[in-house]
Amino acid sequence: MAKDSYRLKRKVEVFQWRETYHEAVNGQRPYYTYFKLWSETPIDSQNFKNPGFDNPPCNWPYRSCRLEGDEVMLGKYKLNPSQVARLGSATQECVTWSSQDSRVLEKPTKKMI
Repeated sequence: MAKDSYRLKRKVEVFQWRETYHEAVNGQRPYYTYFKLWSETPIDSQNFKNPGFDNPPCNWPYRSCRLEGDEVMLGKYKLNPSQVARLGSATQECVTWSSQDSRVLEKPTKKMI
């Protein structure tokens, strides 16, 4: 566990093929399409209808996980696992940018002294 933290979240994704089945419409035959995406879960490509869209084996050495600290202190008080699990879980931030905000990211036009 990282020092001075209460939770460690590891997100592992692999770039994989996904197969999508399309129903027959207006007399056309059903067909499959394939596209690549990042996925946290393995996609087994062994049963894909068309060959050539091979994903890595499903035995990934690492997976996404969430590890909670077991010695989390709030001042002089030790938090129990239920309290630690609730830390930081009440809100989720959504960040939006306006054209004025993006000026902050631009390089300055004049050299600062």
